[in-house]
Amino acid sequence: MILRRHDSVVAATEEVAPGHALVTFASDLGESAEPGQFVQVAFDGVAGAFLPRPFSFHSTSPDQFQVLSRTVGPGTAALAAAVPGDRLSVLGPLGQGFELTRPLADGYQLLLVGGGVGVPPLHHVADFVRAGAAGAEVAGARIRALIGAATADLLLAVDALRALDVDVTVSTDDGSAGRQGLVTDLLTARLADASGGAATGDGATSGPLAVLACGPHPMLRAVAELCDLAGAACQVAMEQPMACGYGVCLGCAIPATAPGGNGAGRYLLLCQDGPVLDAREVVW
Repeated sequence: MILRRHDSVVAATEEVAPGHALVTFASDLGESAEPGQFVQVAFDGVAGAFLPRPFSFHSTSPDQFQVLSRTVGPGTAALAAAVPGDRLSVLGPLGQGFELTRPLADGYQLLLVGGGVGVPPLHHVADFVRAGAAGAEVAGARIRALIGAATADLLLAVDALRALDVDVTVSTDDGSAGRQGLVTDLLTARLADASGGAATGDGATSGPLAVLACGPHPMLRAVAELCDLAGAACQVAMEQPMACGYGVCLGCAIPATAPGGNGAGRYLLLCQDGPVLDAREVVW
């Protein structure tokens, strides 16, 4: 993997939900990126945005990549306000992405579990697999997604996932779309179906699951606990404040289990060892 920093040209910006912008860069920087990896975008000259911000890839192709951002401060506001032709300094691809080769080769169903702005790297998983980048023999792998948000208008990438032949089920906190409640409620039901060999809605019998999750920390902790109880493989894409993105500042260190999984025994840097980790490695 070659790490690159260069000016990337903004090709398009679209508001896809209130306070959420899908930004397309005309660049080949993401050509070799794997789902779950990220870029650091710098906002030189923007007051209050002294450090670059990390963004997961939403999708990639040989000549462009996309990130989906929620506006929460001056950096993300500047990104949402970018217009075609603007140039932003981008470093990437960074970090370790989702391990897809082994679960797909072993016939696992991918179960994507996303909350809020955690959905973009999961969309990249589906796009990556469907494009055959994970191997032509698994391009037709079964992929399901459980997507949660506070309200219906904040659900992200649902139509885009369905366009990739992903079976999507949604939940909202207020019940304005899908099931009322948390996305982890959907996961509880899905894991129960899988352990019982229940038939799915299209008549197929559920098989072994590989859960890939991204979202707020409390959601990820709950997902990890549910998967551990069910004996399901689980990978989580996590987020921490970062200054550099490549292991120098040590700002993204998290406690991890000791070898063998017995209590905290080390620290991992999400920018290098992650942001995707086996859920069993994390001290929650």
